[in-house]
Amino acid sequence: MAAGIPDALIVGGGLSGLALCQVLCAAGQSVTVLDRGRRVGGRCATFQKGGWIFDHGAQFFTARQPRLRQLIEDWRGPGKPVPWLIGPGGQVRYALPKGMWSLAAQLLRRAEEGGGKLALHTSCQVDFLHRSSAGFTAQTRGGGAFTGRRLFLTMPAPQLLGLAAELLPQELRRELEAVRYRPTWTALLGLSEQGRSLAGGWAVEDPVLHWVSADHDKVAGSLPALTLHAGEGWSAAHLEDPPASVQRELLAASRRILGELPVEWAMVHRWRYATALPAPTPGGYRWDAAAGVGIAGDGLAGPRVESALESGWGLGEAASG
Repeated sequence: MAAGIPDALIVGGGLSGLALCQVLCAAGQSVTVLDRGRRVGGRCATFQKGGWIFDHGAQFFTARQPRLRQLIEDWRGPGKPVPWLIGPGGQVRYALPKGMWSLAAQLLRRAEEGGGKLALHTSCQVDFLHRSSAGFTAQTRGGGAFTGRRLFLTMPAPQLLGLAAELLPQELRRELEAVRYRPTWTALLGLSEQGRSLAGGWAVEDPVLHWVSADHDKVAGSLPALTLHAGEGWSAAHLEDPPASVQRELLAASRRILGELPVEWAMVHRWRYATALPAPTPGGYRWDAAAGVGIAGDGLAGPRVESALESGWGLGEAASG
């Protein structure tokens, strides 16, 4: 193969892709990461509007496994995870004082400090993947081309199949075709200081809403900010509704649950692939060493933040062995 070709081409910069990147870079490999978003992290997302800061994707994470507990213990820089809520069975739910996106930033930092070489490209829509003399080549909507000796795919299963089905063994294609996703509409509400007394995060019994989070209770320095997640059933039924109509419905539901709120700003966001109903895959990843193709992500691992991380870390270790 030609000299200078990166060892790994990762398509998808969510948590699985970043965890994978961290392990590969630590092993001294050269890695190119392509992500269609404006920045990496997937649903581990933080949005700021003026003084309001919202975790509008994943709200918290648990640390059941040693690797994530060690990451918390060895956190580099400010914004170390802190206990926020207690879940079923006494399980600690961690929040991040600088917003959930700082978990993605921590993984990037560790990848950059590893012994390998990292090239990260955001706002990079991959339209076509194919085998090439260099290994694999991704062609992007902007006319770019990126190559890697091995290919790693970490996006949601429907996007993965639409892009790379012909590169996958039939058994793995069938496995990915069985993965289902539930969507979520999310409302972000910027409140006046009168909303400061709201605290915590909690599930609600409502035909429209499922979860309410006072993000200012966990994100340092935020003005009073609420994130509302609609239920999966309601979100699926209204998936293609205009955002203005969805916003009206979610605001009405918030008043039904919380009373009149001092809302000064609002918007909604649609997560089409919010919650994966995964195929049962040992380790939460697949690695075909002979083909040089690996797959990780919530479609194989499950919907938790920790599951996505373990999926990427596991694939990275398998591909580095």
